[in-house]
Amino acid sequence: ALLLLFALASSATWPAFGTPQENSRSHELSFHHHLASAWSKGAIAAIVAAALSAFTEPAMNRVLVERCTTVQALAGMKVSDCLSFFLVTCPMNLLKFPFFEVVNTLLALTSLHGFAQGALTGWLFCTFMLPFTNIRFRKSMNQPIRGS
Repeated sequence: ALLLLFALASSATWPAFGTPQENSRSHELSFHHHLASAWSKGAIAAIVAAALSAFTEPAMNRVLVERCTTVQALAGMKVSDCLSFFLVTCPMNLLKFPFFEVVNTLLALTSLHGFAQGALTGWLFCTFMLPFTNIRFRKSMNQPIRGS
């Protein structure tokens, strides 16, 4: 599955969507292929980031919360804890990263420029992904997740 995602992400460079004279079918395929590429790039990044986070965040959290040294934090880490945290991090990243890439790709097709496009992308991402970020934070700190 990861190889398929990589193949989609790197399969082509994206020309402009073409002129109005081109038939609508080629425009539709190009648009869908463009979105699939953005989603797959986000999915690949999500898996890589989840693997990195799973093995670094537990140590970082111990240093910050327990105020221990880095050596003590690394000595107290277990591979099983890292793998368990990966099972939390990966699904959350698989929601967040592709969402960001697709929103960014869609907004790139608008007439918005620079700051406006970035501000809207950031607002949409933060608004829709904040609950997932909060769940991931509570899991990383071994806190219970409860409704309000």
